[in-house]
Amino acid sequence: MSWDAPANTSVVDYLLEVGRTPGASDADVRTVPSTSFTLTSVPAGTYYARVKARNSCGAGPASPEVAVVVGGAALPNQVSLYGGRNYDTYLGCFDCNESAANSIHNPLGAYGSRSSSTSIWNHSSDYGSQSSAISACNEFASNPPRLFDSRGAFLGELTLIQFRSDAIRDQQVVRWLRVTVCER
Repeated sequence: MSWDAPANTSVVDYLLEVGRTPGASDADVRTVPSTSFTLTSVPAGTYYARVKARNSCGAGPASPEVAVVVGGAALPNQVSLYGGRNYDTYLGCFDCNESAANSIHNPLGAYGSRSSSTSIWNHSSDYGSQSSAISACNEFASNPPRLFDSRGAFLGELTLIQFRSDAIRDQQVVRWLRVTVCER
């Protein structure tokens, strides 16, 4: 794995976190001195990794998570939603089917439930309210949730604010967000 160093910082080292599911760090957590690292003797499967740059003041925000495939397993072609001021909170799989546990379309799961704090469907949560600065449903949000592909590439912001330069502009998605999720 390798990553770019953040600009204009005095990085001391990096904290590498690897999990077996999105947002988890149950497979490995370690300090890495440079912008690349290779794990050996890793069982086959798909892992989810992120890094945090650290300096004398502490750790910075986590990078967007990337899926890493070991041993020829098929890479899930999924789009993930992240939120929070630093986009370090996993909010679920955007394009997974409704039965997937991590799908934002699964009303029984943590990311599709109308009562979960990590759901854009919860109009009382930071991610689904009309007043939170980090909500997909706030027409004036300064940090709406962002979509990333399985390799960690930024795809756009999931927001009702269509004048934002990074807003998802697909009208079917915008209508779904406005009418179905945000109920406007």
